[in-house]
Amino acid sequence: MNIPVLRFFYDRLLWFFIMHTEVRQRAKHSPETENNPSLEKEILPRKQPTVYKPRLICFILFILILFSFIFVEFLVECPIEPQYHNLPTPPEFTGGLIPSDQLSNSLHLYEGQLKGPESIVVKNGHIYTGTAQGQVLDIYEGVIRVLASFGSLEPSSCGSYKNEPSCGRPLGMRVYKEDYLLVLDAYLGLFMVSTKNGDFVELFSSKTDISGGKTKFLNDLDIAKDGRIFFTDSSSKYERRHNVLEVMESAPHGRLLVYDPNTQLVSVWADKLYFPNGVQISHDQKYVLVSQTTKCNIVRFNVNEPSDMSIFADNLPGLPDNIRLSSTGGYWVTFATIRRRRFSAYDFLARRPWIRQFLAKVIDLESVAQLVARPYGLLLELDQDGAVSRSLHDPSGTVIGAVSEVEDVDGVLYLGSYKAPFIGKLDNNLY
Repeated sequence: MNIPVLRFFYDRLLWFFIMHTEVRQRAKHSPETENNPSLEKEILPRKQPTVYKPRLICFILFILILFSFIFVEFLVECPIEPQYHNLPTPPEFTGGLIPSDQLSNSLHLYEGQLKGPESIVVKNGHIYTGTAQGQVLDIYEGVIRVLASFGSLEPSSCGSYKNEPSCGRPLGMRVYKEDYLLVLDAYLGLFMVSTKNGDFVELFSSKTDISGGKTKFLNDLDIAKDGRIFFTDSSSKYERRHNVLEVMESAPHGRLLVYDPNTQLVSVWADKLYFPNGVQISHDQKYVLVSQTTKCNIVRFNVNEPSDMSIFADNLPGLPDNIRLSSTGGYWVTFATIRRRRFSAYDFLARRPWIRQFLAKVIDLESVAQLVARPYGLLLELDQDGAVSRSLHDPSGTVIGAVSEVEDVDGVLYLGSYKAPFIGKLDNNLY
């Protein structure tokens, strides 16, 4: 059965339902029947049971729903191939996870002057960050200047969903050597940027084939002691602007890559990862930590042996984003959204791929994401063994709705976000 035939039957049923209801209403409320009740009896015979109409309506509605389901299930193409995965029951918010409102005391810096400061680097009084317009900014003493942009379009044309691949989207960012930054652009590649004049060099292009495939969604990075650069390719299937599809599909499309400055080549350190996101070299330089967003955990790789992998932190209270060193010797982990023990929409959908498939066919997945990712600000500090040592919350999400990264510098926490129009700032010494 093709779509036009199914629509024909659907329209006929709907027409019959409307006409039947209209005829009965006209018969009941016409001037003739109001003045002559016996005429109504002739038009509507007594033999017709009074329950006929409700039963007919229910039957018609059932048929309409059935045909709608058949139409969606068999004739509407699904944009994703959702995978089943069963997460542990979300942790209780007790101990180091006890909710508080410390995060709601954060300040908003440069509000309305930038958008989506995903990653932040603070050095010598300068704040460096990348924005949704594809720019790398240098903020010093309250003055914002554009340091660099890697895209092919003018900044005035950037910031939209459509133009993002051409404009670029700077994500992961690190200090590199004395006067340089390393910036990972989700679409374009890995760049070394001068903090003095903004000149940049492309170290790796996303057009380069790596072990049979090009990168689709470059995300975060860190630099090992020997100069190697570890960075994540969150998906081999979806671009950054389609990240909701990657989350809803929950398949192992991601890779951990490594750039060798000696050979200037990139190789695969690990593959089949679940939305690998944040990257952080451990304090002792022995491991590289990688957050798996859709698995709600952090895995640990030996920096010298890719096959040596273990779970560093499991069953996190949300979908983890970036990881950064904390000033107390631990690690800050940020979250795009949280999981609650009482009910987690993400966990519910994770075990029901058929629902995700159906929703992907009939509803804009951005709407689904907004339903799942309710505003709730959460920062987690893990100790050297991956255990929760403390957490900072904004339960209402009104001040800090979500955090993508924490930069812990001189007693201050600078908070990044992939969508907020400001940089958050919180005095770490108070907590």
